[in-house]
This record gives sequence, structure tokens and C-alpha cells, in this order.
Amino acid sequence: MKKTVVFTLIGLVLLGLACPAMAAPESGPAQPAPALTKAAEPVTNTVAKLGACLGAGIAVVGGGWGIGRISGCTVEAIARQPEAAGQMFLAWLLPAAMIEGAMLFAMVLCLIIIVG
Repeated sequence: MKKTVVFTLIGLVLLGLACPAMAAPESGPAQPAPALTKAAEPVTNTVAKLGACLGAGIAVVGGGWGIGRISGCTVEAIARQPEAAGQMFLAWLLPAAMIEGAMLFAMVLCLIIIVG
């Protein structure tokens, strides 16, 4: 369970690092500064998009690993004690939904960064 949280957090941090790279400067002249060339803009966008996809991928891998582990342990527990299957299913559902929500959040951020 700790590995799932670590992977998800690493993915979200990478997404957070990629987001400022996509932001345009708020102030300054309408024309680009002489030091800034047209070749620098696609590199920044490409790096930001690559970082977003990498971060979302790590978050999804960690989340998938976590949901698989939770599901496997729940199935083993139900096999050992079938009369408590209802309680175990409810105990499985909440962490799986939280992990799935974090994975969905990471994927939506990745798509926003790539499209934007």
C-alpha cells in the first residue's frame, strides 16, 4: 500500500513540475525578447508534454499495482472466510475508488497539458 501512495505522489509531483513549464509569461512586451527564439518554444512544450505523460504514466502504473494488490488480498481473505465477504468487499471498495480517482486525475491533467 505504501508503494502505491509513493508511485501516485511521484506521478502527481511530475505533473506539477510539468504544469509551470506550459505557462506563458504574464508580463512583458507583445513581441518576444531577442534572446528568445522560435526554436526554444517547441522544446519547452515538448519537454512539458513529455513530463506530463511520464508523470501520468507513473501514477497509473502505481495505481494499477495498488488496485491489483488490494484485489488479490481481498480475494484471498474471502476464500479463507467466506461469511465475511460483504464486509471485505466494502473494505476493498473505498481504497480502490480512491486510487482510481487519483489515476483519473493524473490522466486528465496529462490530457490537459498535451492539448493545451
